[in-house]
Amino acid sequence: MKPGRILSVIITIAALTLAACARNTGAAQGSGPGAKQEGSSVTGVKNESTLDCQADYSMNAPKDVAMNEEMKVSFTAPANHDPKGWIGIFLSGDDPKKGHPVSRQIVAAEHQCSGSVTLKGVATGEYDVYYFLDGGREKVGPRSKLTAHTPV
Repeated sequence: MKPGRILSVIITIAALTLAACARNTGAAQGSGPGAKQEGSSVTGVKNESTLDCQADYSMNAPKDVAMNEEMKVSFTAPANHDPKGWIGIFLSGDDPKKGHPVSRQIVAAEHQCSGSVTLKGVATGEYDVYYFLDGGREKVGPRSKLTAHTPV
């Protein structure tokens, strides 16, 4: 193997090792593979460092979609957030602490403070979108209204 190639391999291994160590200590941020759940997927989770984290939670969900259209919901969270948080869509008026979501997706952002999830589409109607800050339903964060309409 040529000396230049050996040096390139050593630098690559060192960079990968450093990145892995930083992720394990929380010093650097990266995106990990998203798990599928109920026809949804985690996508585009991003953040370079905890300096990019917000002081509070936020969620940006669409207000109007065509029925059965997948929808992207973006979020931000503080550095110390619970990675088991999730975003769910409920029929308008349902109690989010007792009702059943018609679509939901775990945020799965253990080392990220922002990103997005893609939720499966819903039938025509009025809905409420909630960001639950923990793996359960005790801590309800931002919420938003959603209307799904018949495509024209």
